[in-house]
Formats: sequence, C-alpha cells, structure tokens
Amino acid sequence: MGQANFEWAEGYTKRFGLVYVDFQNQERTPKQSFYFVQQVIRDNTVPDS
Repeated sequence: MGQANFEWAEGYTKRFGLVYVDFQNQERTPKQSFYFVQQVIRDNTVPDS
C-alpha cells in the first residue's frame, strides 16, 4: 500500500483537519492547529518558533 493511500485503510479512526467532529452529535471543536492557522491568516505571517 502506498504512503498516500495509508489513511484510506484507517477509515474514520484517523483524525485530520483543523476541527474535531464528534460523530455522535455532530458537535465541532476547534483543534490547536485551527488557532495557529487563524493567527497566520490574521497576521499574514508565520510566527517564530
């Protein structure tokens, strides 16, 4: 199985994206990465590490 297709084998168990979705009630919760991307967009720059 190729690297690009690895996630397909995991089904819905692997979580990607900027927002966590609870499949039971469809509630969405922003992840830390969401706030990072939000800051990058707002400030138009990538913060120093």
